[in-house]
Amino acid sequence: MAELRDRNLASAKIQSIDLTWFSLPAAACHLGGRNSIIADRTLDREAIEKYLAGGFTMEAIEYQVANGKGAMPAWQDILDEDEIKDVAEYVYTTAKANGWPR
Repeated sequence: MAELRDRNLASAKIQSIDLTWFSLPAAACHLGGRNSIIADRTLDREAIEKYLAGGFTMEAIEYQVANGKGAMPAWQDILDEDEIKDVAEYVYTTAKANGWPR
């Protein structure tokens, strides 16, 4: 029972990321999991596996969010460690479920 409650809380937290941070600053480039700067470097699982150093892992996504690369800014001075983990978890979970809108 506690495990189900914890999963529901985690799901609610991920959804709140979608409705707050991710849908505001990140949407400037990554609306709907796309990439308005470099078209093939989307947030789809296949693109993350192909282009992200470290591949499709939470750690690699967290590193990218924190440190940025190329045109993507680093967010480590704007978001705290928990917020970075929340954003990475949202990206990972959504990509894993093939949940970006088409």
